[in-house]
Amino acid sequence: EEKPARERSRSRSGSKTPDVWKVEAERLIQSVEQQREAQNRRPDIKEEEDRIREKEEERRRAMMEADRKRVQEAFERRKKEAEAQQMKEEEEWRTRLRQQREKEAAEEEEKQKEKEERRKKRREEKAKKEEPERKRKEAELAKKQKEAEQRFEQAVRRDGQAHTAA
Repeated sequence: EEKPARERSRSRSGSKTPDVWKVEAERLIQSVEQQREAQNRRPDIKEEEDRIREKEEERRRAMMEADRKRVQEAFERRKKEAEAQQMKEEEEWRTRLRQQREKEAAEEEEKQKEKEERRKKRREEKAKKEEPERKRKEAELAKKQKEAEQRFEQAVRRDGQAHTAA
């Protein structure tokens, strides 16, 4: 009994026909050609990937440099601001110190004036207290001088009379 062609091909399960060999050979040839093309393209692809990687690396470096520069600028700005603030505070401190010293000098000058006024007043009061005593002494001295002058004049008159008589 003859089996239909389909069943016959199934029953041969593993055996190949020349057509199948031809198709497999073409596939093998095609696969080898694709591999060769892929290998030929690989350097281009690798170069392109390298270029892309280098561009990425350069972009990353540029971003890191920009970040570093931004951080450095911010640091410098904060440093300048801190120095300016410190200078301002030092100047304010100097100003307050100068004002304090001027105030103290003015107070000391005022104290000296008051002290001198008190001394002057005490001298004047002392002079007022001593005025009667001084006047009395002056009067006494004037009286003694007058008496001395009178005695002198009397002595001169006596001497003059004694010379004229002799």
